Amino acid sequence: MARTFSYVLLNGLRNDGFSSEVYVQHHLYTRRRGVLMRYLPGGLRLEKGKNEYFGESLSKYQFMPPAQIDRKDLAAFSTMPYVEQPRDQWLGNYSMSIYEPNLFSNGLLSPFNAINRRYYRYKYIYSYDDPERRVACVHIEPRIWNSQLVRGTADIDEATGAVRRFSFDFYYGWAHLHVTGTLGKDGRSSLLPEKISVDSDMKVLGNVLVDRFDAVVKYDFNRPEEQAADDSLKQRNRFDLTEQCRLHVDTTSVRRDLAFFEEHRPVALTKEQRDIYERAASAKRTTTDSLKNASFQ
Repeated sequence: MARTFSYVLLNGLRNDGFSSEVYVQHHLYTRRRGVLMRYLPGGLRLEKGKNEYFGESLSKYQFMPPAQIDRKDLAAFSTMPYVEQPRDQWLGNYSMSIYEPNLFSNGLLSPFNAINRRYYRYKYIYSYDDPERRVACVHIEPRIWNSQLVRGTADIDEATGAVRRFSFDFYYGWAHLHVTGTLGKDGRSSLLPEKISVDSDMKVLGNVLVDRFDAVVKYDFNRPEEQAADDSLKQRNRFDLTEQCRLHVDTTSVRRDLAFFEEHRPVALTKEQRDIYERAASAKRTTTDSLKNASFQ
């Protein structure tokens, strides 16, 4: 763990800005009883009864220190009504770099930063051979119960201390979350996850909401938009940290058709996901036909 705590410093790595393209698959199962969920803070406008939804999105992010993030939504499609409603509160809150003091902007303390090691216990479980490296599996648990601490496992390169994979559980408000991620192999890419999954399970008075996000991320550390970002920063108050750390979202010209993803989808859909799309399309055709027949009566 000492190698992990000093990994960024010893290798001269620094997150001084990058752009990324994030493709997300969103699977949502809901069971609503009554209208209570509609009045919970941050609650969704859920349809009555049991429902299953699936959707995809593609966005581009531009990160500039200290914490300026600009997002451009390229495409989004979902079988869920009210798709315009923001559903990126998990992915949008990620600081992404697991070696920072906070895993997420909501204050979860990273077990991979030396400043937080007094809050965690680390236990070696076993080692295995990965291509070109020896990897140790380490169990991580908090010393005390606290909503800012996580519990889980991490696969760590024994030679360098670099984290290769992680799996964490924690609570956020009403929901229990399970997060897994796989990081890049070399250089600055080793600081950031290339694949990340977020499972959220919330049960409130008989209402159930089970969320799953699967994201695939491509990074560009050349920062072709660096000059534009610098010009934008100069126009802002350099001392207004609230403004600089705000997530700026551009949703102009967003594609909202399934045909876009059939051409640009980096991960193939499973049969279950295809079935959800087909059921939604069938239900939409039935509703359209019913309305047409009613109009002629």
